[in-house]
Amino acid sequence: MALLVAAHRGASDTLPENTVVAVADAIELGCDYVEFDVRATGDGRLVLMHDERLERTTDGAGRLADKSLHQVRELDAGAWMGEAHRGRKVPTLNETLAVLRGTGRFIVDFKETRADLREELVLSLRADDVLDKAYVSSPSALVLEELARSAPDLQLAVPLRLVFSGAEPVALERLKPRMFLARAADVSEEAAAAARSSGVPLLVTLPRDLDAPASLSLAARLERLGASGVLTARARIFLQKGLRIL
Repeated sequence: MALLVAAHRGASDTLPENTVVAVADAIELGCDYVEFDVRATGDGRLVLMHDERLERTTDGAGRLADKSLHQVRELDAGAWMGEAHRGRKVPTLNETLAVLRGTGRFIVDFKETRADLREELVLSLRADDVLDKAYVSSPSALVLEELARSAPDLQLAVPLRLVFSGAEPVALERLKPRMFLARAADVSEEAAAAARSSGVPLLVTLPRDLDAPASLSLAARLERLGASGVLTARARIFLQKGLRIL
């Protein structure tokens, strides 16, 4: 059985991460999942961005949470990756869902904790009728537990460490995860075995700085440990004929 392939922040090896074009390209490549990060602007609008600050992936400066959506939309979110990408914009969640509607599955890494923003996320997923395709993750156990309580039909992608850390782990029965996520460095034989015994698929994030051969080699090792798939910026190398791990 082939490893599942999730495009980390879209097809972000050749396109600016967390942009509509990166999401769309990952769909065209045939990825099993497209993953992207969601944060809120200062006026409570949900947009795609990984970092708290603007400097790395836009020509802006400061915290995203200190800017209005209008200010964020004035920024260039592509030129940092090269002149060919100049003019790309930070997309809203709703714009991104419009691209994903009627296509494949996706993973939302939700970075916010406020209750009103959690509600906005769920409302947007319901309004676009994509709950059956969406998996929502969060680094916060509290956010995941609140989502499980308030939106029991939402599919959760839970960090493996929150469930099997041994230090007050989040209860499986409360979260009912549909997917586990983990960093490659955190996947031991014991952790992989625990995931397998639960019957929940495990997707493992590959380091973004690995080259193609190293990514393929690490993916093969993770598959032997029992991983169901990989979350990678180099999704296209796994989807090229003859290179996908079988």
